[in-house]
Amino acid sequence: MTRILVVDDDADIGRLVAEVLGDEGHQVRPLTRPQELAAAITSWQPDLVLLDVNLPYFDVWAALPLKSAPAALPLPVILMTGDRNAFNAVADLGALGVTGHLFKPFELTELLASVECACRLQSV
Repeated sequence: MTRILVVDDDADIGRLVAEVLGDEGHQVRPLTRPQELAAAITSWQPDLVLLDVNLPYFDVWAALPLKSAPAALPLPVILMTGDRNAFNAVADLGALGVTGHLFKPFELTELLASVECACRLQSV
């Protein structure tokens, strides 16, 4: 069972993603306040983070790579955004711990495929 933290300021998106992934057997925790991200990672220790790129009052790029412990490898992250140009200024997403991205609105099959791929990469 994969523990997935979904960080999106839109509570409806967080609930939808949590429901869909929960139905697939994942344990999911939605988080609408990105300022609580570090504490949630430390206390809940997710295996994967789905992270909205455009969060108010939060610099996603400065927060990456996400780590579950000081000496740990970066947590795998799937970025979510409605901005098709969000990644143009970032040279190496992989170096930031990013394993994938989804453009909103996304199809649920895209979500499931991205999570499955990230989970497979994590277990390698």
